[in-house]
This record gives sequence, structure tokens and C-alpha cells, in this order.
Amino acid sequence: MTRTISEINAKLDDLLICAQAEEADVDLFAPLPPKEDCPICYLPFPLRESESTFNVCCGKIICVGCHITNKMTMEENGFEDTCAFYRQPRPDPIDNIKALNQLMQKNNTDAFMAMAHRYQTGDGVSQSNMKALELFIRASDLGSAVVYGFIAVHYEHGYVVEKDGSKHRAFLEISAKRGSISCRRRLAKIEEENGNIDLAIKHWTVAANAGFQESLDELMRAFRDNIFAKEDLLQTLREFQASNDEMKSKARDDYVRWVKQN
Repeated sequence: MTRTISEINAKLDDLLICAQAEEADVDLFAPLPPKEDCPICYLPFPLRESESTFNVCCGKIICVGCHITNKMTMEENGFEDTCAFYRQPRPDPIDNIKALNQLMQKNNTDAFMAMAHRYQTGDGVSQSNMKALELFIRASDLGSAVVYGFIAVHYEHGYVVEKDGSKHRAFLEISAKRGSISCRRRLAKIEEENGNIDLAIKHWTVAANAGFQESLDELMRAFRDNIFAKEDLLQTLREFQASNDEMKSKARDDYVRWVKQN
């Protein structure tokens, strides 16, 4: 049943209070928590959420390296495109909504996230920020670690709820503590725009240490501007390389080349 605006506001307040209590002992600038492993290659998932893909047929998330390797293998051998995990033909686009609904009935958290994104953009459904937010809330109830950043967007732009800078930031911080690189980058941008360059550098350092290239680029810029020490940069470079070595694979490199070619 659809909630009223007041019910949604109350629910979001409860979510934030509970999440802040759970993360109270976590330093915002602590190293990122370990990423889960791709169920096919058993390497840690890439840092970018866009470099993992959700399969509506089986309800599994896999890395793009495994996805593109399977896709290219099927094409090269003249086979129908199949799910890299489930090994069955993928649903037709018109059946994706049905498949998502079936997964949601099984309380698949990622299915709720995927359907929420569809409502945000009107992809196969009537666009509705209200419905998207309700689905994000449900994903949070089911334990999603990344959903808080998407809830933050509603407070940033005033989707459904009123604009609220403090709540926008609070939800971003929860998601950043739980490993979201995109939310940490947004926090770094907020700090830089507010003139808090030291805090922005801390955010970039956490992300760069985890292997995120764009944050390393920001630290290189800070070094050139003489606001980031050479010793700190060298240490970050070592951490950056070690983190990337853990996530690196030929399949993921092939994906990068495939994106550039297409």
C-alpha cells in the first residue's frame, strides 16, 4: 500500500537514525570495507557500481568482466546470449519487468533496487519518484548497503520529500561508510565547494587507497597545487596499486577495451 508523504518522512527519519546508530563507531575516513566477490570469477567487485551488472533471470550480480566474456564467447560461437551465471537465455526486454516482480516476491534486495531505478527513469514503467523512493525504502529494510546514496538524491533535489541539505549529507555519509565510492566522491565535492579542501583530500585519499582512479587524479592535482605532500602521495600510490592488483583481471581489461570500441 502506498504511504502518505508524512509516513514516508517518518520512515526515512527512522532509517537514518537506525543507520547512524549502526555506523556510530565507524570513522568516516576509515578504509573502505571489503567488497564482496563476484560469484563467477571470485574477485572483489569493481568500485564503480556501473561495472557490475544485475541479471534479472537469476537475481545475481556479476562483474562486467564476467558479463562481457560470456557475451563475447556466445557471439563468437553463434550461440544465443545466455546468463553468465544461470546459463539460461535472458528474458526478452518486455519480460524483464515480470522477472523483476518475481524476484521482488522472493525479497531479492537487488531486484527492488533495479525496479526503483526503472521508476526513476520511466524505463518500461510510468515514471514515479514516489514509487522509486518506496522501493528504495524496501531495499533498505532488506539490508541494502548502497541504497542510502539513492535516498540522498531525493533530499538533494526535493523528489517527493522537501530539499534538506543536512539529511542529504547524512545519507551520503552512511553510504560512504558502507563502501560507496560515488557517495564519497559527492562528499568530497561538497567539501571542496565549501572550501574544506583538507576534508576533500581525506575523502579522495580513502577512495584512491581503495583503487579509484579519479580520486587519485584529484590528489595529483592537489599535489601540483602544493596542498598534498609528496610522501602522502607516494604512500597513496602504493595503496592504489595494491588495491587495483586485487581487482584486476584480463576479462575486466577486455571490458574497458570493448567500451572504448563501442
